[in-house]
Amino acid sequence: MSEKVGRNEPCPCGSGKKFKHCCLLGAAAVPEGPENLAWKRLRRLLDEWQRDMLRFVSNVYGQAAFDESWRYFVSDGEAAFDPQSRHIQLFMPWLYHCWSPDSADTRVRDPALHGAVPTAEYLKRKKRLDPLLREYLESCLAAHLSVFEIVRVDPGRGLRLRDLFTGAEHEVSERSASAMMREGEIVFGQVAQTRGIALLETCQAFVIPPIWKIEVIRLRQHHCADAATVGPERVRQIEAALLDLYHEIAERLFERKLPAMQNTDGEPISLRRVVFDVPSAQHAFDALKHLALCDTGDELLHDAVRDSEGRLARVRFSWLKQGNQKNPGWDNTVLGSIAIDGTRLAVEVNSEARENAFRAIVAGALGQRARHRATEISSLEQMLGEARPGGAAAGGSAALAELPEVKAKIAEMMEKHYAGWVSQKLPALGGRTPLEAVADPAGREAVDALVLQIERDGERMAPPLDPEIARRLRQRLGLS
Repeated sequence: MSEKVGRNEPCPCGSGKKFKHCCLLGAAAVPEGPENLAWKRLRRLLDEWQRDMLRFVSNVYGQAAFDESWRYFVSDGEAAFDPQSRHIQLFMPWLYHCWSPDSADTRVRDPALHGAVPTAEYLKRKKRLDPLLREYLESCLAAHLSVFEIVRVDPGRGLRLRDLFTGAEHEVSERSASAMMREGEIVFGQVAQTRGIALLETCQAFVIPPIWKIEVIRLRQHHCADAATVGPERVRQIEAALLDLYHEIAERLFERKLPAMQNTDGEPISLRRVVFDVPSAQHAFDALKHLALCDTGDELLHDAVRDSEGRLARVRFSWLKQGNQKNPGWDNTVLGSIAIDGTRLAVEVNSEARENAFRAIVAGALGQRARHRATEISSLEQMLGEARPGGAAAGGSAALAELPEVKAKIAEMMEKHYAGWVSQKLPALGGRTPLEAVADPAGREAVDALVLQIERDGERMAPPLDPEIARRLRQRLGLS
């Protein structure tokens, strides 16, 4: 029986912290079985090895090795090693276990190291190593860089990963990352294992959402002759393509610019508030109430404000047209939001074409009795900034989204949209519909990723997307 560790004594895992601030915190949740003790021992060995390995590469390969390997890693022959890069968490283990100087005139210190992977050279020169560490590093050399899908998460304990190329599944011990990762997310990295312990030896330092699985599938189809699974050696052969895809994803996640946005009529987004002087609120309302597609104005006046003499003072309503060009299931399209306040008329629209159309309507309906005062144009970036938490529009938008009638209307629109979504031809599926794509294995994988992304995006909506919508999508598409 092992000796009991005191609360204030150094933690036996080797972290340098007191036991009460380290492993004691999880002692009740994680039984101290042989596998758990071996995991702690391996983690301590790896912490020490990381420092030794960095010195080894610097001393044996020379500082030029960092620049040379970095240039290959980022596909840029002029790049200099950047230790502050967000890619460093993936790069360093790749440098140790995968890279080797690739030519006889390499710039590393010793040309004889041509073709020598640093970890392999380390094992060759370090004769006296802990057997557990040696076995693990040998496993790192045998493992290939790949792309994994998170199949299951056990927060604070581990992950189940599926290699999207070989199809192999791994139960990985991962205490910290498992608390932040979610099912369906994508991981670029290596899985190494020894004595029943599997670790995620290397992975990117940021979350890759499920939607990017589609790009991984495309790469697999392109390089692996449409095979659903391939062998590890084939994955090694396309390592450069994997790294290119990784950097493409990272660039689009972190360095993306706003795309060219269009409204549902295909017009470029340009956010505009158009203001007019009008004779009175009643005159403007009578001239424009037909834009709400109502038979009478009574419904529109339900929440209107009147002055002390009963005259109309303020009223708001939407400018609508029947049908929707991009969403056939929608009954109508909101073209703008109209606000009448005394002798001031304002409309908010999202395109120059809609401003011009509204100004023509006002001219035809009110003639000389209405005078255009100003058009305020806001950038899309400004709108997005105001919509973020703490932004100027955040509080009002959140309050509006909580209204029962707004929730009900949004839920109805989402229900109609996704009822027709399964039959829409999608660029992400190569122009096929989800119902068509699920007929083959690769298409089925892609559709599953799309539905999972719909769920994740729906969680951030205001109000959140009804989980039943995704459940019914899976049922209709035959997805588990």
